[in-house]
Amino acid sequence: MKKTQTGNRAKIPLILLLNLLLASLLWTDALPAGPNPKGPGIQNKISPDLEEKLNTATGKIRVIIRTRGPATPGDLADLQRRGGKILRKFSRFPGVAVEISAQAVRGLEHNPRVESISPDRSVRINLDVAAPVAWNGALGGNTGGNGLTGKDVVIAVLDTGIFEHRDLQGEQKSRVLQHVPIALTGKTKPDGNGHGTLVAGVIGGNGSRSNGPGSFRTFTGVAPGADFISVQVLSEDGSGYVSDVIGGIEWVVENKARYKIRIINLSLGHPVQESYKTDPLCQAVEMAWKAGLVVVVSAGNAGEAGYATITTPGNDPFVITVGAMNDLNSESRLDDVIASYSSRGPSALDGVIKPDLVAPGNKIITLGAPNSYLARNYPELQVPYSAYRKSSGNSNGDNPSPYFQASGTSLAAPMISGAAALMLEKDPSLSPNTVKARLMRSAQKIPYDIVTRGAGYVDIGGALQQTATARLALSPSVVVDANGQVHFDGTEAVWGDIAIWGNIAIWGNITIWGDIAIWGNIAIWGNIAIWGNIAIWGNIAIWGNRDLEGDIAIWGNIAIWGN
Repeated sequence: MKKTQTGNRAKIPLILLLNLLLASLLWTDALPAGPNPKGPGIQNKISPDLEEKLNTATGKIRVIIRTRGPATPGDLADLQRRGGKILRKFSRFPGVAVEISAQAVRGLEHNPRVESISPDRSVRINLDVAAPVAWNGALGGNTGGNGLTGKDVVIAVLDTGIFEHRDLQGEQKSRVLQHVPIALTGKTKPDGNGHGTLVAGVIGGNGSRSNGPGSFRTFTGVAPGADFISVQVLSEDGSGYVSDVIGGIEWVVENKARYKIRIINLSLGHPVQESYKTDPLCQAVEMAWKAGLVVVVSAGNAGEAGYATITTPGNDPFVITVGAMNDLNSESRLDDVIASYSSRGPSALDGVIKPDLVAPGNKIITLGAPNSYLARNYPELQVPYSAYRKSSGNSNGDNPSPYFQASGTSLAAPMISGAAALMLEKDPSLSPNTVKARLMRSAQKIPYDIVTRGAGYVDIGGALQQTATARLALSPSVVVDANGQVHFDGTEAVWGDIAIWGNIAIWGNITIWGDIAIWGNIAIWGNIAIWGNIAIWGNIAIWGNRDLEGDIAIWGNIAIWGN
């Protein structure tokens, strides 16, 4: 079926319309029907999941209040009069995090200064072969081709921190330029969990600890010359609050000129609970994007639960959302498959087409943090010396082995952050929108539907050869207009002078709605409504005790999303 256009919208095939209508019928239990149940003149400012919590809350709860403009001293005084405890006042994000009673939250709906109220939700943490695969065999593999290493490009990793690993050393100095302890955990370790170090290694480990005498494999990241800012927004167990992540994003925006920060990596998230248009974390990443920062986000690891499992803030249309490929530990792409755990779109509630692209994320060898939570609880993740040295002895003074192997979209996202660093080293004038557009346009179109693989499999060499520019690079959405017609938004010139969505479609040569509609027999909107009351995340821990693609799950026994 060919695509027809009305303004900036393309009509969707009938099969999708029928499935959407079915979803809308199942959706009715999740949304208020008829007149506003709160009475005339009162907006529904409270997110759906907070509404449920307010009905049973007996004590104080943590919430984030979005205000009209920055929170004023008068706003803070009003919250304190209501018995609220100010947890974090944001400097750029319009709002405040507060601990307050359920009754007081209800009263805030009448306040004209309040835009929306959401829970201060919990967030959690979502290369010798993988990096060359990401290059797709171009420009000399992961050596950067043409001398590109990400030198002088600074990436802010918002995570559990970064350990001062020797593979992150530059010329007689650390490439971790600053440690920023945002999370109020009382911990002083550079990375008490180990997850942030895994991420940094994928972006820019230089392989020095696997390049000594007797070494036959070298584990090098995508941009081994890049620098880092370690922004600790999660605690030692890998958990944290949205308010801390927003605080970290604000710090980066305020200090981007001082440290020349160009990229933010967020390998974390939480289940979608409200529209990205009101979700505090989504609004914060949009703030960073509009400030000129490339924001790269992991898609989430809930793909085995099916479609509509993208996590927040990966559901935001501005950011680059990355799913995971399994490269089967070979440099050939012919045998590569989507990792079963890689979350799929479209995003719940808003129908944003995500992920934007996919990158290697399965059994990635990267940097370990000694004595960290992961090292203590999952020694199986440590890569033995025999995997990369002729002698298993400790010839470089490393004890234990300094490398870990892990899986997840948390490891796929930094592949793209590293790719963006190379692009910005080659041309520092690139905007975040152009970086996103070039990565998506050059991606290899692999045989999966667009809400599983996005624009395709990253091709770093191809992205570096791109010349197109983009004024705006929003990921499109499926929408229903006032007349009940279903449309696909975002298909025309929003991507700039060279229409990314034009004759060379960003999603491939076959029209995305092609003759075999991805919306067909396996209905994305099908019988188990992505909108409905049957929670995608449920009470059963997504990660549980099961292995991820054969690995011991680095997330352990504590349910990441569970109750």
